[in-house]
Amino acid sequence: MKTLRGVVTAMPTMVDEHLVVRKDWTAELTKFILKGKVDALYPCGTTGEMLYLTVDERKLIAETVLATRNEMKSDALVYIHAGAARVEDTVELIQHAQKIGADGAGVVTPWYHKLDDLALYEFYDRVFSQISSDFPLYVYNIPQLSGNDLKPATIKDLKKKYANLVGIKYSFSDFNRLKEYVAIDGVETLVGADVQMVESMVVGAVGTVSGLSSAYPEIFVEIQRLYKEGDIKAAIDLEAYAYELGCIMSHGGNLSMFKAALELRGLPKSVVKPPLRNMTVEEERQFISKLSDWQSRVQTAYNLIK
Repeated sequence: MKTLRGVVTAMPTMVDEHLVVRKDWTAELTKFILKGKVDALYPCGTTGEMLYLTVDERKLIAETVLATRNEMKSDALVYIHAGAARVEDTVELIQHAQKIGADGAGVVTPWYHKLDDLALYEFYDRVFSQISSDFPLYVYNIPQLSGNDLKPATIKDLKKKYANLVGIKYSFSDFNRLKEYVAIDGVETLVGADVQMVESMVVGAVGTVSGLSSAYPEIFVEIQRLYKEGDIKAAIDLEAYAYELGCIMSHGGNLSMFKAALELRGLPKSVVKPPLRNMTVEEERQFISKLSDWQSRVQTAYNLIK
């Protein structure tokens, strides 16, 4: 099974002013990110506004990303995030991902209603039991947004039953919990806190699922290269710029910032799906000013951004 590692880009969803998900823009974004030499693509997750997409829109995005990857003959993996409010939709999206040739899928915990450990186990059990045992799956824990925390013990219990549970994406900055995940046999851990990529890999994570790398893949690919070559200080020095980028981008708290950053990089002007809101004209002006200044300083220091 092909498992995720390195820089896995969490892809924004490209939406026009009429709130239509654009297939052509999705292909353009996919090409842009892949030219940055990331290790994998991860569409339809948190950065991709998953809650506000229909099942059909999510299928269209998955098909387009995969077809574009194949067209470019890229070695990057494509994992489709398939978590949904309903078990039936989650299963449908995973089965679709396998049918179109994706390398695997991820599934976030259910959200809104507070669920105990047994309820979370039963949710994943219901989903995974309907999926081919040769299709790799990741669980996804983002408790600060979902309201439900997926414990290491629950993952261990699921792993006993499902060998194709190969990893977890953990998107909360608790290093003690991260180390507990890392210690689970046969389950690899990726972090969603991309501005802590180096520190996370030091304690055993195998990479990051990074929203910021959708607009600036070069930065995170270079951090990964420096780390793999053993130059931890240089990796941390560059990570300081990544952290500054995260602050400018509100650490993912305003998804319209990703769209504005992509436009600055030459992509079409995308909007967010309601009930998310786009930045006001003044907010966007201030944001682009800060981002442009940051980009100029990074370019002067590293000459990475083309």
